[in-house]
Amino acid sequence: MSQTGCSSFNNTGKGAVIGAGAGGAAGAVIGRATGSTARGAIIGAAVGGAAGAIIGRQMDRQAEELDEDLPDDVTVTPIPGDDGNTAGIAIQFNNDLLFDLGQSTLRSGVQADLRDLAASLNRYPEYDLTIVGHASTDGSSQLNQNLSESRARAVRDFLVVQGVSSARLESYGRGENEPLAGIPGESPLNRRVEIAIYPSAELRQNLEDPAYRDQYQQDYDLN
Repeated sequence: MSQTGCSSFNNTGKGAVIGAGAGGAAGAVIGRATGSTARGAIIGAAVGGAAGAIIGRQMDRQAEELDEDLPDDVTVTPIPGDDGNTAGIAIQFNNDLLFDLGQSTLRSGVQADLRDLAASLNRYPEYDLTIVGHASTDGSSQLNQNLSESRARAVRDFLVVQGVSSARLESYGRGENEPLAGIPGESPLNRRVEIAIYPSAELRQNLEDPAYRDQYQQDYDLN
């Protein structure tokens, strides 16, 4: 996998709601306002202090594992919070990897990669995901919207079959509304699925308890 900084994602509004603890659907609303639904979900779930430091160490570890497990043409981007700790991970699959043109059925060749992703997600069950489908401006906007929704759901449904709890997953289609920063809307690079990984609301709350923090660090060898 290719591991990058934040340049592949729209950085507008970085850190504007750090500590809000939104995550998930509320974070997606933030993302739509700032230009990246996936990034907004991560920013909305970011926390600081001791809890943020622990989450950052675990997110860094998972990003390294995903870098080993997934192919080079999949991009992973650790997203930092205001305190510099990693608040979440954004993963990007180009649609050419996942789907045939105009289709929403997963290609058989990518299913092994998604199984590896699911295995990583199942190792860290305290983290939630937002899956976002995107399109270029080629074709009608309604067709692109519908296709992006169907493709995000296809990835979500496949992960559920692999044992990832559906309660951890949300999927959205953004059609042609969130092009990559600096990339023309018609570029095929905009045809992609992004997956945001971030701490669940339950984990964020539990990590406010010092005793829980100590046990969590021991369980995951994060000291």
